Amino acid sequence: MTLTLTDLTYDSNQLIAGIRQEGGTVDKYGSFMDQTRNVDVLINGKKLLYDTSISTNPDDKDTALIYLSKGAMKQQIPDQFDLTLKTYANGVKEPFVFKVQVSKLGTLLSLKPGVSKKNSNFSYTVTSFELTPLTMSLQVSFKGTAPAAAKSKANPERMLYDLVDEKGNVSSPWGKPFEKVKTSGTEEQNYGAFPAVPKTISVKPFTYAKDASGKILKDKQGQWAKTYYKDLETKITVK
Repeated sequence: MTLTLTDLTYDSNQLIAGIRQEGGTVDKYGSFMDQTRNVDVLINGKKLLYDTSISTNPDDKDTALIYLSKGAMKQQIPDQFDLTLKTYANGVKEPFVFKVQVSKLGTLLSLKPGVSKKNSNFSYTVTSFELTPLTMSLQVSFKGTAPAAAKSKANPERMLYDLVDEKGNVSSPWGKPFEKVKTSGTEEQNYGAFPAVPKTISVKPFTYAKDASGKILKDKQGQWAKTYYKDLETKITVK
């Protein structure tokens, strides 16, 4: 069996690696690369801690995309580094090892809006926004307790922020609902990129509704139920 590293893209929030399998008798990616233990990543020789997901193309099951997201990347990563990527396949004792030099993608848009919104319970300021060809990041400073979402039995809730461009494209933050709730501080929320550089960005704060055990409730479409707070919405104009 041969594995080929076909693509590699990195910005400060996410690294995406494309891998193709040729030959071999072990299972395809749907089974042998479906857990984080199947991928080891080293930056300049040091193991990287990360949030990972792996997806395959239904029309081409011999290829997979490995997404390594910033959620758990605690290490400082330089703009250029030597990457070692080790992948493991069922039935193959030794890992497949790829070594490549990586340079970070450039930034398409970098803003420091300084826009603020508040209600009687909660206030926040958007301190920065960055867009690359791969991801977006929103940094906010906040204070107060977000009100519990509609029908939610858990309180307080974590305030999250959907981003919407002028064409109605919506991007939701990665992996934040399960982090510890804080009543003040500064945090960064990360997203997939818009299809193009936007003219405007609407920031739409929301919380998820949970039952008494902390499980997120679902709406009629089977998606996690959101409650938006229109009095806290704001819009950033891109100049």
